[in-house]
Amino acid sequence: LVYFEEDNKERILTFEAYSNGVKNGAFQGIKGDSLIIGNYKNDKLNGSYKVYFDEMRMFMGGVIQIDVSKLILLIDGNYVDGKENGYWKYYDFWKGGSLREEGNYINGLKIGEWKYYYPPFKDILTMEEIASYSHQLYLTQIYDKGMLNGKSTRYSYLDNTQISCSDVKELYREGKTVSDVCDYQICVEILETTHYENDRRNGIYELKDSLNNIIKKGFYKNDLKDG
Repeated sequence: LVYFEEDNKERILTFEAYSNGVKNGAFQGIKGDSLIIGNYKNDKLNGSYKVYFDEMRMFMGGVIQIDVSKLILLIDGNYVDGKENGYWKYYDFWKGGSLREEGNYINGLKIGEWKYYYPPFKDILTMEEIASYSHQLYLTQIYDKGMLNGKSTRYSYLDNTQISCSDVKELYREGKTVSDVCDYQICVEILETTHYENDRRNGIYELKDSLNNIIKKGFYKNDLKDG
C-alpha cells in the first residue's frame, strides 16, 4: 500500500491483495503518468484491466490523480490467465481520449476484425471546428492467431498540402503574413484492398479512387508483386 497525504487526507495511490503470498484480487498501480486498475488471480492478470492517463501530471508534475473521472482512459480490456482476451479498446491520450483502435484477442493474440480511427484534428481554416475526418474509420484488418490473415481495407489516408496563409482564420495571431505558405492536411478518400496470409501480402490487390475508378490492380505472392 502506498498513499499520499494532502490537506490532512490520505490518498491511496497503489495497493495489491495477496492470498498465501500470491497476488489475488483487485490492484491499483502507477507507471509514469498512468494509473493502472485491474485484478489478479493466482499471480496472473485476470478480469477487467484499465489504464488511465494523467495529462495534468505530465505537464505540471506532482502526484498522480486517482479520481478516474479526471483522467483520460487509454486502455480498456480484459485478461484471462495473464493473457489478453475478449474485446479491447485503445485510446489516444494526446487527443483527449479519442478511440484509436479496437478488436478482439484470444490468448493474447489478435483475432478477427480490428478497426482503426483517426484522432480528432483541428481544421486550421476555422481553428474552432474539428476536421470532417476526425474520429473517422480509415482501416480494417483481419487477424488470425496474431497475424494478418484475410482482407485488409483502407478507406482513406491523410496527405499534406500547402495553402496560402491568408486563408487561415487566425493568421495574424500566429505571426503569419499574407505571403506565407501554411501546411494543410487533407483526407484523401480511396478504397484499397489487400489480402494477407500470415502477415504477408498474398492474393489480389486493388486501389480505387473516391469515384470508384481503378488506379492499381494486381497480384501479390509472398509479399512480392507477381504476374
